Amino acid sequence: MPDAYSSIKLNIKTLKHLSHRLGFQIDVLEKAATKAEKSYKFGKIPKKNGKGFRNISEPYPLLKSIQESIHRLLKEATVSEHAHCGIQKRSNLTNAKNHCRKKMIYSLDFKDFFSSIRHTRVYGLFFNELGCSPPVSRLLTRLCTVNGCVPQGGSMSMDIANLVCRKLDDRISGLCARYGVEYTRHCDDMTFSGNFFSDKFRTEVKKIINECGFPLNPEKEMSLPHHNSQTVVGLAVNRKRPLIPRVIRRKWRQEKHLFEKHEVGRLSEEVAEIQKKRIGGQQSYLNYINKG
Repeated sequence: MPDAYSSIKLNIKTLKHLSHRLGFQIDVLEKAATKAEKSYKFGKIPKKNGKGFRNISEPYPLLKSIQESIHRLLKEATVSEHAHCGIQKRSNLTNAKNHCRKKMIYSLDFKDFFSSIRHTRVYGLFFNELGCSPPVSRLLTRLCTVNGCVPQGGSMSMDIANLVCRKLDDRISGLCARYGVEYTRHCDDMTFSGNFFSDKFRTEVKKIINECGFPLNPEKEMSLPHHNSQTVVGLAVNRKRPLIPRVIRRKWRQEKHLFEKHEVGRLSEEVAEIQKKRIGGQQSYLNYINKG
């Protein structure tokens, strides 16, 4: 099997070959695809900014196992060097490192990112770009989409999104090279950094995004000069390396102190354990960013 993120296409031409690669019998894959639309539990979770909710589609166990195998399969296909989400050894930290101590940060955000990746585009990815036959591409598309689009919450969804965005990332990086601008994308967050962003550059970037079929969220467009607090995917980048913003670090310290000094003996065992794990997760994340 090729190494992860090689440039080799999948080149799966038969259902028998697909069955071998995924580790499921053909009839199991076809049955799961037939029932795929009814194999999800739909829900909502609060958005990180506290404004509204994000739709989540959680697949049932069999479909989830198949999608996890598809995720491992898709890891063989190359993705853009500018993508930093859902990729081994890349993260919001590696994303933010590209934008430290820059005079200007400019950011854009897609609107309804996963739901904008329609089943026709997923089929085109498997057939045109990854070299799969029409029957294989159709079956994979049915296994990887629900209600006509890529589900937010599927284990292979970010892989598909990154692969679908390869052309977009390539075109935008070419534009940025002409303007001397740094560019990264973390899921649906696009970040640009440099000395200055002209109206012409902004117009050209938006034109490329529109031509690639991704709607933008106008409320998320931001320009941050160096004398302001500059954040990229949740990390402060005003200094030499990314840091968790001071206000968040202070809040976490207060929560930890309050829990250890006043709450741990008053809360029920179940609630205390949940709080302990949450605080432990915050500390682990803080350590990860500080070591980066």
